[in-house]
Amino acid sequence: METTNETLLTAEADETAALDLLETKIIAIVEQLQETRTLRERAEARTAELEGKISELEETVNQLRSQSSAADKMQKSVRGRVESLLERIESMG
Repeated sequence: METTNETLLTAEADETAALDLLETKIIAIVEQLQETRTLRERAEARTAELEGKISELEETVNQLRSQSSAADKMQKSVRGRVESLLERIESMG
């Protein structure tokens, strides 16, 4: 009878140890999931921040292109006026 009790105690101890090990593994997995979620949330926030900056930079680039185009048009207009004035001066002389 004593052997049966010892066997049962040993089996219970083995089961308890196995459950403790399983619990430890589950806790570790849960912690990894929490860390992964935190990292994903940070990455998503950073992505949104960078997308906002890209949008701002694209807007700035568009404004600069528009300003450059306007400057080119003004330069052509001024050049045309100067050429016209030079032609008038040459025709007077």
